[in-house]
Amino acid sequence: VVQAREEDTRVLALQMVFATTCWLTFERLIPGRADAETDPGLAAFYTLSLIAPYVSRESRGYLDFLRSKYLS
Repeated sequence: VVQAREEDTRVLALQMVFATTCWLTFERLIPGRADAETDPGLAAFYTLSLIAPYVSRESRGYLDFLRSKYLS
């Protein structure tokens, strides 16, 4: 499903962990969002978006489907 070199996979995994764990704090820094309720679905959407360039063509439709589920 994911087509990447081993080094790219390690970096991608680190980016995914970082994005997921830091998202809620980051979201509060966005202008106009400081007092808004945080949306963990956006964290999932952006984390899944990180792997999009590495997903095989056959799997891309399913990834897009999964990402869309977190935007509602």
